[in-house]
Amino acid sequence: MTDLGQFPEALEALRKSVEYDPLRATAWANLGRFLMYQSDFHTAHDAFHRCLELQPDHPYCIFDLGVLQLLEGNAPAALASFKQLTKPEFRLSGIVMAEHSLGHAKASEDALQTMITTLGQENAFQIAETYAWIGNKDKALDWLDRAYGQHDGGLPEIKGDLLLADLRSDPRYKAILRKMHLPP
Repeated sequence: MTDLGQFPEALEALRKSVEYDPLRATAWANLGRFLMYQSDFHTAHDAFHRCLELQPDHPYCIFDLGVLQLLEGNAPAALASFKQLTKPEFRLSGIVMAEHSLGHAKASEDALQTMITTLGQENAFQIAETYAWIGNKDKALDWLDRAYGQHDGGLPEIKGDLLLADLRSDPRYKAILRKMHLPP
């Protein structure tokens, strides 16, 4: 539903999911992500914290919490969240974005180069998000196109992902949506 831009419907389904299975951490993580996509940051925090109460090491939840912290302008908290991650694609992406936001250009660039070198063959979507956050739209769009070629699992999030928000008006972004047979 979200890849088609049907966020209200997706949000309703996710709310039902946590209602029916309130002990499922992933349901809370997904709800938090889509609340964040709708800019309901306060309620997203509540969902992420509930997820982490149930499963303190939930990688998607920790990453999304870090993204939320970045969106709120709290880069130190985001960096602390990202450093907890063991999944390298999320850990490195988060570190690049948080270090960039903190004004630590060398640390950000070093982490980005490590990410590209070690994960570029499989994690193009995360690299695209990272480039979008640090303000390099051309490289972000190049990596989104690579993500399409790789059939990257992150692509269904393309329309809601707030890290990609600055790309939405670009004709290349819209071309990627067309290739995916998604409405603009």
